Amino acid sequence: MPPVIYLKIAGRVQGVNLRYRAQRRAQQENLGGWIQNEPDGTVTCCLQGSAAGIDGFIDWLKRNFEIQSLEKSTAESAEQFNNFIVKC
Repeated sequence: MPPVIYLKIAGRVQGVNLRYRAQRRAQQENLGGWIQNEPDGTVTCCLQGSAAGIDGFIDWLKRNFEIQSLEKSTAESAEQFNNFIVKC
């Protein structure tokens, strides 16, 4: 299975339609995974797909939202994500 990239995104990221716009962008980049708001005001995103697609997604985030910090980590996954969903 391809590795999974986790993003922890802080800044003005809740209440700005980020999750639904990110879902559309992830689909354009052929990425699987999910995105969700966190109680601390951040957004967590799990991505699986090509390195170019993930890099494009991250660049898009930085250009379109007021991001103060973006932490990126990689993990092995036994799960294959076939689509990208918004978690509540």
